[in-house]
Amino acid sequence: MKLMDFANRAQFEERQGFLIKESNGYNLILRELQVGYVSYIVVLVCLDKTVTKEELKEINQKVGTKRISFADKTNSVLMFQFDDLFGIVKEEKINKAINNLFAFTSTLLEMNFNNQSKCIFCGQDKEDEEVVFGNYNGLYLPQHLSCRQNAKNKAVNQMNKENANTQLYPISILLGFVGALLASLLINILVYFVFEGTVYSLMYAAVPLASFFAYKLGKAPKNKKMVLSVVVTSVIATLLVDFIFYGLMAVGLDMTFGAFISEFATDILYTEFMTLLFLALGTWVSWNIISKTNDKDVNKF
Repeated sequence: MKLMDFANRAQFEERQGFLIKESNGYNLILRELQVGYVSYIVVLVCLDKTVTKEELKEINQKVGTKRISFADKTNSVLMFQFDDLFGIVKEEKINKAINNLFAFTSTLLEMNFNNQSKCIFCGQDKEDEEVVFGNYNGLYLPQHLSCRQNAKNKAVNQMNKENANTQLYPISILLGFVGALLASLLINILVYFVFEGTVYSLMYAAVPLASFFAYKLGKAPKNKKMVLSVVVTSVIATLLVDFIFYGLMAVGLDMTFGAFISEFATDILYTEFMTLLFLALGTWVSWNIISKTNDKDVNKF
């Protein structure tokens, strides 16, 4: 079943690019969630206060599911995930999903949770300006247009201020390289001296992450150049540490570095291929973090 097919069946309507349905006074947002290669249909609802873990557990119990979870760090946006609505779906599953949505909002109403109705920027009512619903950070949220513009101007000014610090690129790139170098060194120490040669691929996510956070210490602009710097310094640092270890092995075998590389060329090529493959996997795993450029705050609007 496609997203729009379910939207039509469950009577969602399009508003400002969102699929919205009002149920028991709550604005439900329907969207497709991509997790790796798997897609899910999810429904989001924004509440006016945070939900505790105990309350979330109670909501799941009353609705009769385990698929309601927190959608953001504020714990005020809940997500209802439907795992089995893609492909060929039986009529009873579609009806069950629609009934569960009503049970979801009924439970929220019973537990005295309110739909987010005040401006998300100022949290107040203004006598001379109405609250309107619109997009912010991918959610359909209430806002004063003046508050929205002020927040956007602030984000733009902050981005421009950061982007002006181009003279800090060298120190940030150097710090990023040092961070990647230390992370790669730690991985090699663990592989050779703790795990006895066993490599765990996800450990390599530490390299771009270390480079990213070290880069940020230098206060240079967090733009596409930063992302490129993190990727390049991660590759260089990883290869450099590997060849430092090859040098140490050569010393241990009383061989010259050139003779060691020549003798074990096939093994080294295979090892470096796997290392770069693991690094690529680690970069993919950490991509949502290391690709956070400063224009993302502006793009929320």
